[in-house]
Amino acid sequence: DNELLLCETINNTFRRGGNVIIPAFAVDRTQDILLTLNKMMDEGKINPKSVYVDRPLAISATEIFCRYPQYFDQETTEFMEDYGSCPFILPNLNYSRTTEESVALNKIKEGAIIISASGMADAGRIKHHLKHNLWRAECSVVFVGYQAQGTLGRCLVDGEKKVRIHGEQIMVNADIIMLEGYSAHADQSELINWLAGFKKFPQSVFVSHGEEESSLALANLIKERFNAKTLVPSLGEAYDLTGVEVLEVVPPVEKGIPESVWDLYQEINLELTMLVKDSSIEKLRQIREYLKKISA
Repeated sequence: DNELLLCETINNTFRRGGNVIIPAFAVDRTQDILLTLNKMMDEGKINPKSVYVDRPLAISATEIFCRYPQYFDQETTEFMEDYGSCPFILPNLNYSRTTEESVALNKIKEGAIIISASGMADAGRIKHHLKHNLWRAECSVVFVGYQAQGTLGRCLVDGEKKVRIHGEQIMVNADIIMLEGYSAHADQSELINWLAGFKKFPQSVFVSHGEEESSLALANLIKERFNAKTLVPSLGEAYDLTGVEVLEVVPPVEKGIPESVWDLYQEINLELTMLVKDSSIEKLRQIREYLKKISA
């Protein structure tokens, strides 16, 4: 049970004197977590000193959710009526909008629940919070969504004991918890049911999201169930959607040993060195701005 596991994780973490870090997507997932936390607090199951939402987009999305309660489902509406206010606004909820407010959270050593993005921990403010809490055995990191291969989140869920964040090697001593069931994506059976609702079935179905094994399984199931043409595009392929013909095929990336963070760092460093040698100052400026954006 997700709620039971989350409740136990929070209480155990606070008893150890640590923080709970939750990487979460800004829209829908953050609000799901806030609602769950509010219900647990209302029932006296948890008692955090403070809860922080550290992502301007997530804050704005939460405020929009609160403005339109007429669209809540029945369960959320009933809780709101008993609670007497927007169900996503916890008694000790704090918003961190500015960079300075976000940085200040790194000084908090215990009793805090910090919700930040990105949900796969690959960019954004969450990386700073992981950098300051991952090495602490008293802390916990709770993932509440799918972690794609190659992301920092996936490395942590898969049990990596050391990760690189902002150029530094960070030991992973915190508890890493993965909660299933919070995904906003339709699963295989829901997608099949959705396809079954077409009065005129599409000529072709592209399966372009998900890991290869799952994508191929879904494509085969669609083909068997609907006798439809299914395609799982490879990296670099382009299609003419008027005729479903391949316009250009780039040889797929050879599958070998997965790249390590260190391998990627060396490759990127080599590319940057070449740009310096070529005096490509404009490209370097673009890279600098991009790095600022994903690290904000």
